[in-house]
Amino acid sequence: MLSLELDDLYIFRFARSLHFLTWAARPRPHLFHRILADIRLAGNNITAHKMANLSHGDGTMASPVPATSLEQLPPEIRRQVLFNFDLDDLKAIIFSSPVFYQQYCLDRQAILRNSLDLSIGSAAISACALLRFEALRQFPSRSAPGATEAVDAFLRAHNANDARLYSAVQLTHAEVVSIAAHFSKVVEPVGDAFAFWALGNLESGKCRSEYEHLTLATKPAHGQSLGDADNLPHEEHPNDPAIHSPQGEQSEDPSAISTGAQENSNYSDSEDDTTEDSSSDSSSEAEIAWPTRVERIRIFRALYRVDLCCRMFGAKNEAEEANSWVDGWMVEQEFTNTCKVFDGLETWELEEVRSVNLFVTLTYNEAFEKMTTALDPTNPRYADGYEPPVSPDTFEKLDDMVNLGSLELGTRTLGVTHFWDLLRKGDAEASDEFVQMLSGTMRHGAAMEMEEDVFSIQAQYTVRDESLKRSQKATAREKMPFSGEDGRKDDEALAPYAWGVLCKGRYRDLFGDCLPFWWAERALVIWEASRLVGSMTDNDLRTAADGFESVTIQDRWDWYN
Repeated sequence: MLSLELDDLYIFRFARSLHFLTWAARPRPHLFHRILADIRLAGNNITAHKMANLSHGDGTMASPVPATSLEQLPPEIRRQVLFNFDLDDLKAIIFSSPVFYQQYCLDRQAILRNSLDLSIGSAAISACALLRFEALRQFPSRSAPGATEAVDAFLRAHNANDARLYSAVQLTHAEVVSIAAHFSKVVEPVGDAFAFWALGNLESGKCRSEYEHLTLATKPAHGQSLGDADNLPHEEHPNDPAIHSPQGEQSEDPSAISTGAQENSNYSDSEDDTTEDSSSDSSSEAEIAWPTRVERIRIFRALYRVDLCCRMFGAKNEAEEANSWVDGWMVEQEFTNTCKVFDGLETWELEEVRSVNLFVTLTYNEAFEKMTTALDPTNPRYADGYEPPVSPDTFEKLDDMVNLGSLELGTRTLGVTHFWDLLRKGDAEASDEFVQMLSGTMRHGAAMEMEEDVFSIQAQYTVRDESLKRSQKATAREKMPFSGEDGRKDDEALAPYAWGVLCKGRYRDLFGDCLPFWWAERALVIWEASRLVGSMTDNDLRTAADGFESVTIQDRWDWYN
């Protein structure tokens, strides 16, 4: 049994986290299974819808890109056409048309950068900060050639939290390609999974497991991601140099904007009986509108910010531990805890992060519970001679409550990429692949517990920095540029509708545990006014606003104490 040296702070954090998880993760069976089943179903529906649009009445297939119209346009016009596509649409057209691929190659950096902006908007600055922090760990020491420049580049990106400063941060072509690849293969599908979870909670007003007949509406063609992986097969484009280069290797840029067939294949693979059941029950299902561009950008920037904190304070592998100069440098820069990383954010942006972090926390909590059950010697599978693909002492580690708590805390700080692997391999039966992946990558507790370090009442009261811009605005009760009452003004850079209603149009610096838990569970700060106005949640929101107007952090601290 692995022994741990525990101090009082760790015991307090673990006890609080255990209480939080016990209450928050009330029975909601097979979270993975429900999310992924819905994703697969939506992917199938979208693919069928696309195929129907591409077919003639006699069953023959129409050309996805009419060569007589688009491909014969003058080069200047074709270039402008490419500047109107986000990453998904850009991928579709250059994989479908060698002519447009050649046009893309002539100005690939500008076109790809523009498509990235259309896809993730103001979240691009958070993606840039994440990329540049990861680059720091590639240097063996602070004095290594290029390390100083890399540090300065990260600080410029991190300090440009305001979306209006994004254009001032210069990205190299390699950075644009890397951000686009990470977004398409990891961030976007995780954002889709979060959207299913949060919209289900929002629509039902309950935890996700309590609604049965609920599906998302077919996602609009613009910015489409679900089902994309199987609708543009590479074999159909033998003349496309992006796919079939002379050396048999895929070129750099198209791989960056591809969602990846392997990564997203589970979106489109569903069993026949699932499709039949969905068609028979479609008349009784409630339909939820797919997240708008503004809503998706809010989700993406929260994911990038969670990922950055995981990279900075989360569990590390051996190579990262060896580069300890980065940790020392963070102390010099006063990045001593997760709170300091979020100093430049508005309060509603902190709530975005909290909603995403809650989704991650509950998912990992269920994953460990599922793995523990699968490895339990009393599991009926062992009666048939089953041998799990893990070391014999794995169950002993999971069977100890303190040890399990440390593993949960550490593993969920491994970042969004690891979380996406967990979602892809998670299933209701706890397959050997899932157990092997999770047991082989789990880590012990890290220097980060976001719910405790940022969102707890204790953190807000004891680590509160009154010199922050958001605190000064809240103290002065300044009026926000958008009160939330006018749904036509929704913008990812402004306060969302729910926050404007709750705070009655004026700045407040209370978040996290100062708000009802269902705020994070329904991700209210993500959604636009058109989704909330007149809904059951809107009524709950206005009721909460009446009691929130006079609340202070001192009130919350006195209650907590």
